[in-house]
Amino acid sequence: MDSKDRPLRVLVAGPGAQTYLPFDGTVTQKDYDNALAYFEERAPPDGRDSHPGPCGRTGGIARPRRPALPLVPDAAG
Repeated sequence: MDSKDRPLRVLVAGPGAQTYLPFDGTVTQKDYDNALAYFEERAPPDGRDSHPGPCGRTGGIARPRRPALPLVPDAAG
């Protein structure tokens, strides 16, 4: 997670609790309200999910799938 993930950590923890990062400190009601506003500002205007679905991009190098191993050894083995 990076610094942009703090609003999510605050929403998950809730007011009066602490996130899993010790330097975040105790979440105040103001922190919680700010985090909620952060996500409300970024919500699509029609209220629907604007993302069409999983993108399949992993950020790494695409590797071919390995062939499946046989479940039973063949007669030669």
